[in-house]
Order: sequence, then C-alpha cells, then structure tokens
Amino acid sequence: MLNYPIYLQYQNTALKFVNFVQATANAMLFKDVDFTNDYLDIKTASTAGLDNWGIILNQPRVIFSGLAYPKVFGFANGVKPTDTEGYPQNFGHGNFFNKSYQPTISLNDTQYRALLLLIYRKYTTNNSLADLNNIIQEYATFQGSVGIPYVTTTNQMEITYTFPYALEPYEINLFKNTDCLAVPACVRKNIILL
Repeated sequence: MLNYPIYLQYQNTALKFVNFVQATANAMLFKDVDFTNDYLDIKTASTAGLDNWGIILNQPRVIFSGLAYPKVFGFANGVKPTDTEGYPQNFGHGNFFNKSYQPTISLNDTQYRALLLLIYRKYTTNNSLADLNNIIQEYATFQGSVGIPYVTTTNQMEITYTFPYALEPYEINLFKNTDCLAVPACVRKNIILL
C-alpha cells in the first residue's frame, strides 16, 4: 500500500489515513475490486477509475485533436481535385471554415492517464524547476516517449518547456492552447518543439 499512495501529497505524512483506507476500502461494497489500485491511484487506475479522475480534475477523455479542419471549401493551388473526398473542394463537396469547430479524438487509457497525472501534478507542485522537470518527465515516461523533455529558465520570470522529440498533434494543441502545464504565478511559459 505504501508503494501506491492514495494521494501523492499523503505519501509520507498521513500513514494513519493510508492504513485506514487499506483496512476498510476492500471490505465495504467492492468485493471483486481492488479499490485502492483501481480507483484511488491514477497510476494504476482502471478505465472506470480514470473516468472518475477525469470528473474530479474536470478533464474529459474527448479532446481537440489539433489536426487540420477536414474538407474546407477552398482553392489552395488552383488544381481541380479528381475525387470528391480530397482537399480542396468546390461548392456542394466541402465545408466553409468555422473558427470555433475543431475535430476531436478520444484518448486511450495510456494517453488519458498521462494527461490526468500531468493535470493532477500541476495542482500539487511546489513550482520549483526540479519538480516541474519531474512532472514533465513523468508525463513523457507514461506516454512512452523516445526523448526526455525538460524545463529551464530562459529570462527573468520566464520558463521554457523543451520537447526534443515529435509530439502528437493533440499534445501540441494541449500544451499551446490549454493550461495543463504547470507554470508558477506571474511567469511566462514558452514551448520549444525540436
């Protein structure tokens, strides 16, 4: 149980609480469920547990994909398309651009777990460079990334997240257009994609 803390902030400080949950959680209503691992710990949670954490952290599983708008009306290079599916299309075969529309995707459990951990750690960080580096590197580990991202200070009151590997389009959209990355108060955030 001590290897799987209920909440990361209680890992070393609330042993009585951890012991209480360990003794009572599986004996309550859940006969065939390891409640602690399946629901309380994001790192080991089942699909239902991840969905519950998504409700707690206000992060749905369906997010903007960051991909291009499909079938937008236009004449990009003046070459007439040979099919009715490709871009660009003329009247009756394409959509007019709508700034508020964005395609969405549903994250699988691995992607969703990494995102939920990133958001959870954003709320529990002390905002030191060491902790910010631990958070973003933990995210990359859960994603199975080939590179190691890092956080540095570049100027006064400015930090930079550097990703030395190719990110998925939804990750770029999340990092650039949402506040899922931890940033200290009154500090500017930069993102570098190598």
